[in-house]
Amino acid sequence: MSKMSTVSATAPVAASADSPVVYLTAKCPAGTQVLGGGHSVTPGTRGEAILDQPTPDGTGWYVAYTFDRVARNGVLTVYARCAVFAG
Repeated sequence: MSKMSTVSATAPVAASADSPVVYLTAKCPAGTQVLGGGHSVTPGTRGEAILDQPTPDGTGWYVAYTFDRVARNGVLTVYARCAVFAG
């Protein structure tokens, strides 16, 4: 394993959104594979991750987060730790 990087993707969630679930993927740069990942939400955001896992092809990290219908203003950020594997 050689070069490593961390990438992220961010999505705001507004109280007027039609669905309380946000789906978001942090994609690794071309030629890299995901080693791990995770997510964070803005402080005070209520809800839970219903999926928090690598993408099926191993090129990113995928999160499905369900926000509380009453208090779902917030920001979801998904992180992926990526690496190039020397062969």
